[in-house]
Amino acid sequence: MALVAISIYPMLFGLFSVAPHFVEVMLGHKWVAMVEPLEVLCLFAAIAACNGLTASLNVAIGLYRSYTLLVLMNGTFLVIGCLVFIPFGLVGIAWALCAYALLLNLSGFMLTTRHLPVTWRDYALAIRSEEHTSELQSQFLISYAVFCLKKK
Repeated sequence: MALVAISIYPMLFGLFSVAPHFVEVMLGHKWVAMVEPLEVLCLFAAIAACNGLTASLNVAIGLYRSYTLLVLMNGTFLVIGCLVFIPFGLVGIAWALCAYALLLNLSGFMLTTRHLPVTWRDYALAIRSEEHTSELQSQFLISYAVFCLKKK
C-alpha cells in the first residue's frame, strides 16, 4: 500500500494543483468547465486508493462475503447519490463518487475492526508514504494481524 501511496498521492496532488492549466493546455479553452470535476475526481482517486487495503484485510480474514455485501450496499448508495446530485451536473456526480469511496472506506474499516485489533493509526501507518515505510512493512502488519486472529 505504501508503494501505491508513494506513486499515486504526489501524482494526484500535482494534477489537482495544475488542473486549470492542464485542462487549458491539453483539452483547450472549451473544456475549462471540466476543471472542477477533475479536481474532485483527484480527491476521489486519493480516497479510492485506500480501498485496496480494507478489501485485502477483509478478504484475508475470511470476510469476503460480508465485504462483498458491503460493496453492493455502498454501490446502491452510489446510484442513489448520483440520482440526487444529477441536478449539479458532472461536479455533483464526482462528489457522489467521493462520498461513495469514503463510505466504502469507513464501512470496510469498521467491518475489519470487528474482527481484528486494528486502529486508525495502524491503517494510517500502512498508507503513509515516508521513506522508511515499505510495502513489506505494511504486508507484515497485515500478516501479523491475520496470524493473531487465527491464533485465537
